[in-house]
Amino acid sequence: MRMRMSSVPGTDANDPVFQQDISGGFKPNFGFGLYYWGKKGYAGLSTPKMLQEDLMARAESGDVRSFRQQMHYFLTAGYVFPLSKEVKFKPALLAKAVAGAPLAMDLSANFLFMDQFWVGAAYRTANEASAILSYQITDQLRAGYSFDYAFSGIRSRTSGSHEIMATYDLSFTKHLLRSPRYF
Repeated sequence: MRMRMSSVPGTDANDPVFQQDISGGFKPNFGFGLYYWGKKGYAGLSTPKMLQEDLMARAESGDVRSFRQQMHYFLTAGYVFPLSKEVKFKPALLAKAVAGAPLAMDLSANFLFMDQFWVGAAYRTANEASAILSYQITDQLRAGYSFDYAFSGIRSRTSGSHEIMATYDLSFTKHLLRSPRYF
């Protein structure tokens, strides 16, 4: 099936980006990753989309430019440090790299109290920070809340964002369930 891009409502029929037709086709892609985890820590490295495609886009100047997608690389790691019998500390890192862009990192630090209450904070190098709270309701169910705040230029357009989360671990045999799960 072919779609005529020039027939998309609200587009200029002379726009080179929309003059090409799109046809359904086979465009395979694949990724690669390694992940290691133990009882108290984890580390991973991946690139989710290894085949690069050529794309076209209109620049702010109005010029049409073609570019090639770049591979993205992700590194993640975290570890749980017992501070006392009742308190654990879990720092974590997510680093994202792509050619032509600055290295981006998410850093987080969470404290776990009595294996039930999580309190933490996160910082993203794109000038954003988060406050995080969660509660382990049962061995399988955890609920939480976070508030994200931007320090960059986007701050003039937002007062932050709220996120509510629920995690349910599907495990039907009690001996396979580990609670609390640190990652």
